[in-house]
Amino acid sequence: MKVASTSHDQAASQGEAREDRVYWTVWIQWPGTSEPQKYEALVDTGSQCTLIPSEYVGTQPISIARVTGGSQELTLLEAEVSLTGKEWQKHPIVTGSGAPCILSVDFLRNGYYKDSKGLRWAFGIAAVEAEGIKKLNSLPGLSENPSAGRLLKVEEQRVPVATSTVHRRQYRTNRDAVIPIHKMIRELESQGVVSKTHSPFNSPIWPVRKSDGEWRLTVVYRALNEVTPPLSAAVPDMLELQYELESKAAKWYATIDIANAFFSIPLAAECKPQFAFTWRGMQYTWNRLPQGWKHSPTICHGLIQAALEKDKVKGPAREIQFLGVKWKDGRRQIPTEVINKITAISPPTSKKETQAFLGAIGFWRMHIPEYRQIVSPLYLVTRKKNDFHWGPEQQQAFAQIKQEIAHAVALGPVRTGPDVKNVLYSAAGNNGLS
Repeated sequence: MKVASTSHDQAASQGEAREDRVYWTVWIQWPGTSEPQKYEALVDTGSQCTLIPSEYVGTQPISIARVTGGSQELTLLEAEVSLTGKEWQKHPIVTGSGAPCILSVDFLRNGYYKDSKGLRWAFGIAAVEAEGIKKLNSLPGLSENPSAGRLLKVEEQRVPVATSTVHRRQYRTNRDAVIPIHKMIRELESQGVVSKTHSPFNSPIWPVRKSDGEWRLTVVYRALNEVTPPLSAAVPDMLELQYELESKAAKWYATIDIANAFFSIPLAAECKPQFAFTWRGMQYTWNRLPQGWKHSPTICHGLIQAALEKDKVKGPAREIQFLGVKWKDGRRQIPTEVINKITAISPPTSKKETQAFLGAIGFWRMHIPEYRQIVSPLYLVTRKKNDFHWGPEQQQAFAQIKQEIAHAVALGPVRTGPDVKNVLYSAAGNNGLS
C-alpha cells in the first residue's frame, strides 16, 4: 500500500485528494509520550479500524486480514487522536512497525471536520449543520444530572439474586467485533452503565452483528437465568394487546419507542455482582438493568408504565406500526415490508429452511382463511420420520400461501347489534379444520 510522505507545511486537518484517494493529516499522542507525532493517513471508509505504523506495542494482539490474502499480526493500543492538533479524542489504534497508515471511518464517524478550504466532511452520519444546536441536559421524567446517562427517576432496584454462583468462561470472539465491542464497553463505562469489578460470577459475551453491519453487545445469561428465583410477570400478552386495540376501533394512534430503556434503570449494589462479564482480561458488571436477563422486561415494563403520562405522548397518526402489526381504522393488517419479505423467499431446500418459512408465516395465520389446509403439505416434509422431499404438492402449497399472504384480509372487531348480521364460515378437510 502506497502512503505519501508527510508534508510539514500542510494546513491542520487538511484533506487532500491524490491519485483519486484522500489523505488526511492526523496527530497521535502515544501513551507515555509528551509530544504528539504527525502522520499522513489514507482515508479509507471501507476499513473497519484505524491503523498507524509505530514502534509502540499494545497489550491486545490483533490479526488483520490482507486483501491479497494472508494476515498481519499487529496490536491494539488506545491513544489520543486529533485531526487538528488541538482537539483530542481517545481512540483504539491498531499499530505495529509494519502497519499501513489508514484513517478509518471508525474514528471519522465521531463528528464533522473542516479542511483548509472550509469544506465540511461528514463520515457515517447525516450531513447536517451542527452549529446553533442547543444540547439539552435534561428531559421530563429523567435525571437532571447529565453524567447520569439518562437515569429514570426511580430508586435503585433490588432485583432477585441467583441462588447459586454461576461462572462461565468467555467464548472465542469474532475478530471483526473486537474493536467495536472494545469501544462500546469504553463508552458504557464512561456513561456509568458498566464498571470494573471482581466477582465470582461470570457470563460470556456474545457479540451479534446487526442488519446494518454494526455490532450489538450481548451477554449470555442463560445459565444465570436458570438459578434466578421467579418473579411475577407484569408484561402484557401481545395477543391480548392486539385484541384490546381492535376493540377500540380507533382512527388515530400514537406510539412511544424508548431506546435503551433497560439502561435507564439503576441497580442496587448488592445485585450487581451476578451480572459480571469479562472482556480482554478485565471483569465488568452492569450498574443498570442488563439485556438478556430473564426479569429485565418485567421490571422495566412496570417502571416505565408508572413513569409515562398521557401528556408525554405526541404525534397521533391515522396509521401506525405497533407490535410488528400495521394498525389503521381499528383494523390490523400485515405490514407491506413483511409481505414483500415473505413473497421474496425462495422455495426451501431442506427441513430447516421449511421450518423457518413456516415460522415466518405462522404469526399471520389468523389473516389467512383455511390456513391449516393450505400449509399441510409443507408440515409433512418437516417431520422427523420423513425424508425431505419437495414435490409438486409442496410447491403448490408454497406458492398458494405466499399468494394468500400478499392478499391477506384486515382483521377488526366483531360488530354486534340488532341491524348487524354476522356469518360464520368453517372449512374441514383431511388435513385440518378452520
